[in-house]
Amino acid sequence: MASASPSPSPPDFDPVAATPEQLAQYGLPPRPSMDEAPQDFARWEKMVTELKGMELVHPSFKIIQRDVTSRTRDRYEAQKWKKTNWAGAVISDFVFNLVESDWTVPRPEFGRGDHIAWYSAAYVGLDGYRMDSDDVLAGGTGHDYYKAKNGFYKTYAWFEWYPAYLVELEGFPVRPCDRVFCEVLGDLPRDDKKGAFFIYNYTTRKYTSLSFCAPPGVSLRGDSAEWIVEGEEPEANFHVVEFDRCRAQKTNRRWYNLSSAATVTSTCQDGTVCTATIQDDETVIVRYGGARDK
Repeated sequence: MASASPSPSPPDFDPVAATPEQLAQYGLPPRPSMDEAPQDFARWEKMVTELKGMELVHPSFKIIQRDVTSRTRDRYEAQKWKKTNWAGAVISDFVFNLVESDWTVPRPEFGRGDHIAWYSAAYVGLDGYRMDSDDVLAGGTGHDYYKAKNGFYKTYAWFEWYPAYLVELEGFPVRPCDRVFCEVLGDLPRDDKKGAFFIYNYTTRKYTSLSFCAPPGVSLRGDSAEWIVEGEEPEANFHVVEFDRCRAQKTNRRWYNLSSAATVTSTCQDGTVCTATIQDDETVIVRYGGARDK
């Protein structure tokens, strides 16, 4: 599943002068180039400075296994996701190895129909958009609503390398209205079997970082970067998710924003439609729309 969690950085640790290996050792995101991406470097420096003294959470891992059918590559979920389950923004190009964004965790409510539970998830991810791409490396927040006990919601952090199941990070607090930063990265071009997920909760001032390996027979292609709200049938009403500071990096260390991104709209089988609007080069807004237009 995931490797052992990193250790907290010592008080005198200088992330600006640290090696990439030292940053990974202490669970910190990789450092952008000061010369090639000064704006991204400034954002990174501000965040890692804030992280000094913050609580590094060591979560436990819970596999979320909702789908009763086998999750094999033969199911070719990439096609289904692209056409029905994804709403957000996507850059389809080669070769991405990092994607990140900020957003505010929504408070979910029940969706359409009479069900036991409704589900939704906001995330940043790599791969899965192209028709010949059969994996998705992703991480973000989940927002589910349950009918039992007069109705209640659940929000949580998670990561996934599809076709393996989604993994909930138990013990890492994520609540509605919390502001989070999420980053997913691969180790391309060195190793297409390694991935990592970093999440920082600005509101609680807690963070965690973990690395993990691809499922058997799967490798990272880096053929798309995405900012997505995915609705698993039946989809929870998440109202609005606004992805801010949307950035992705290629293996050549060049950074990209949404200026070259396309939007995708989800249409679930129950008629729920979710739309996406790119507001500016770094912001995409995803809205739960309810019923499909007649």
